[in-house]
Amino acid sequence: MEIHLFIIWSKGLFKQQEIISDIKLSFDILYITSISWKKDKFAENLSRLYGQNLPEDSNKERHCGNDAFSCIIVRDNNPRYKSRKTSKGDRVVNINLFDSKQLYRSWTGGGHKIHATDNVQEAKFQIMLLLGISYNSYLEIKDNKKMDHYRHDTLIGENGWESLESLFCALNEAFQYVILRNFELLDDELNCDHPDIDLLVDDIIGVSNLLNAKKVSRKKDRVQHQVFIAGKLINLDLRFVGDNYYCRSWQDKILSNRVKERYYFRPNLKDYYYSLLLHALFHKPTLREDYKEKLLNLK
Repeated sequence: MEIHLFIIWSKGLFKQQEIISDIKLSFDILYITSISWKKDKFAENLSRLYGQNLPEDSNKERHCGNDAFSCIIVRDNNPRYKSRKTSKGDRVVNINLFDSKQLYRSWTGGGHKIHATDNVQEAKFQIMLLLGISYNSYLEIKDNKKMDHYRHDTLIGENGWESLESLFCALNEAFQYVILRNFELLDDELNCDHPDIDLLVDDIIGVSNLLNAKKVSRKKDRVQHQVFIAGKLINLDLRFVGDNYYCRSWQDKILSNRVKERYYFRPNLKDYYYSLLLHALFHKPTLREDYKEKLLNLK
């Protein structure tokens, strides 16, 4: 059983009734809502949803339309995965969703007026981004019980985050990450003169889009991003698997061995010790006293 979503963009709504009738034949519909984004935020929201840097009035925006659109959450009780040719090359996808999407696109004249998630990771990310609701919440819905919702006219994080906890709770739903260091004093970061949080993530594009984190520099080797939390601009250094900050296989292990601490994830003690040691010896010009003390306490 999997949860997924369909989007009927405004220029595809003329076929909405036929599409919904067909969806009911293959899926359980859990929720349908109309969403209307502000016109001056539409390009930014579209970019965050698709993981692309789309300018205002892009071809995609003109093609899909920027008026109110429909979001349909469905349950697939018998997911099937096979290879399909996609815009990103041949990929293994949930063909129930993918083939339905292709059919509905043909009904609306071709192009991309219909969107659908085709794997669980994408569904987790986009449901949280669009509705601010966890994937697992939909999994728990019984046949005779629908979820109560309220209207969402903005993407989650569009105006910043109320707290560190709200940011990490959203991140927990969709991606793998760890706070690399200084998580012991995480709550104090908002009160620092130069707040800074170092993360290792599995998907740099997805995480930055979910958090609405803006990259500070255009240089490829710069990893610093900024995000508003509790009305304050916070620096996030987003390291990601494969960036050569640490050995890639070790980065994978750090994420797979991570530990839940309150509302966030951190490395286990072994990975924390050696990642901190490497950072102190190779990423810093000198071995500072505070690192010496912390390493000795961890040993």
